Amino acid sequence: MKNTSLDIFNKINQVLNEKEIPKKQVALHLGISNTALSNQFKRLRNGKGINTKTLEAIEELTGFNFFSL
Repeated sequence: MKNTSLDIFNKINQVLNEKEIPKKQVALHLGISNTALSNQFKRLRNGKGINTKTLEAIEELTGFNFFSL
């Protein structure tokens, strides 16, 4: 069964919380503002996709492979 955007959003939040990585650190790692990152998460939560670069950055910070979901 294919994961929905909401499933991926929830998994990202879960992994960030488990690893105690604030979203501000993700934004800093990407070189974008907290607002830009927040907008990406809102789009993902609302059924849109997420920037692949953002997902790759979260993978680098957490060690979790989101592309295997």
